[in-house]
Amino acid sequence: MHSKTVFELVQATDHASKMGTNYSSPFTVINGVRQRGVLSPYLFAVYLDELSIQLGSVRVGCIVGNMFANHLMFADDICVFDHSISGLQCLLNICGDYAAENEMTFNCNKTIGVLFYPKRYKQPAPSNIFLNGVRVQFFDQVKYLGVWINASLKVDDDIQRQVKLLQCATNKLRGTFDQCSPAVETLYFVPIACQCMLANCGANTRRPV
Repeated sequence: MHSKTVFELVQATDHASKMGTNYSSPFTVINGVRQRGVLSPYLFAVYLDELSIQLGSVRVGCIVGNMFANHLMFADDICVFDHSISGLQCLLNICGDYAAENEMTFNCNKTIGVLFYPKRYKQPAPSNIFLNGVRVQFFDQVKYLGVWINASLKVDDDIQRQVKLLQCATNKLRGTFDQCSPAVETLYFVPIACQCMLANCGANTRRPV
């Protein structure tokens, strides 16, 4: 019963393209998972499980605490890392070979890299890292899962960005609660405002609050 339901969600669903207010004729998609589907993240994880096993089987990567790791996966975002250029290229080769064997395509134009380094030992970004024959572009900062990370392993800029967003949200709430009674403001608005001030204080002083 469960396998039949999954099959219907993946295979027995018609799709259509929308341009403005116009829709195309229905068509069937036989590859990939349904966008915004409830089960899509889980099905995609199953689909990429073998790639994770292959990446974990090679002895390249980094020591994180007492654990050996060389990749992170979240939905269709894949992050591979190693302390050497040759090791990083090895991991990218595994990804490229897996994609070719399983009729997948990595968007090489969206594949970017960042070189992390100690502040005193800045190194030029490597120019000989490739994915499927396309050179990987390296940048001083990258956005991964919504968080900006720079090459010096600092997130100060992203913290300031989040604080500004929280301040804007608090100001909107203040306008919303402007006509409420003091009791309602105390119950709902004040705790959020306090969190905003604490976050701002912590970001400016760089000390735990």
